[in-house]
Amino acid sequence: RHLERLATTAYSDKTVAVWAQDTLQQMRENSPLAMQLTFELVRRVQRLRHSLMAETGVMADEWKRMVRISRRLPSTAEEDSLVQMYEAIEERCLTEALTLETRVLHRLMLHPDLLEGLRASLTRESEKYYYPPQWAHPSINSVAASLVDGFFKPLAAEHEFSVRERSGFPLSAHPKIRRLHPDYDAHTGYDHDPGFMQQEVVRWADDFCLGDRMRLEELLTDSPTIRQRALSAAREIGLR
Repeated sequence: RHLERLATTAYSDKTVAVWAQDTLQQMRENSPLAMQLTFELVRRVQRLRHSLMAETGVMADEWKRMVRISRRLPSTAEEDSLVQMYEAIEERCLTEALTLETRVLHRLMLHPDLLEGLRASLTRESEKYYYPPQWAHPSINSVAASLVDGFFKPLAAEHEFSVRERSGFPLSAHPKIRRLHPDYDAHTGYDHDPGFMQQEVVRWADDFCLGDRMRLEELLTDSPTIRQRALSAAREIGLR
């Protein structure tokens, strides 16, 4: 309903109205199940943010102030503290959102609605083969709450989204702590593949393929047509 209000120019400016209209159109074309899952994901992250705000004693007006301050460099110790609190809450919400999205997408990819949506999208331009998608649920309201909850249940540990804690100090910076690096190889003593890294150095060097380019130019004849074709081919493969 809020989007429908935004879609009218009488309620909002033209730019917002166009965005709301496009968003509504995309929503109408989506699977009712996918839309219900999207709404539930947003609600869960919002509830988490409100819970974190309550735990830290942040009121709505103060949160708005924190958002404004985060868009510029803090000028006082108080503002710096507020920005740190804001970033901590937002980081927690982002991690939760990515975790929930991973769970939903993992299960949604196994749902028949995915194939139905692909079928409708691929045949959209064909009058002979296209027909409207036949979703598993006719409307958002027909999607049972128990079904939605099932999409958000934790996955097996190896499939869950996870973020490694980072100290901000590179583990490669000191030989004594290099062994703590996740890619550390006890046999070689390296935290990287030396051969691969050397290949990357060569690949991104300014003179990469310079010799090949020079030899190509030497082999070119004086024919403008052949020269142009050769130069075009060289550009396509990154030699020019």
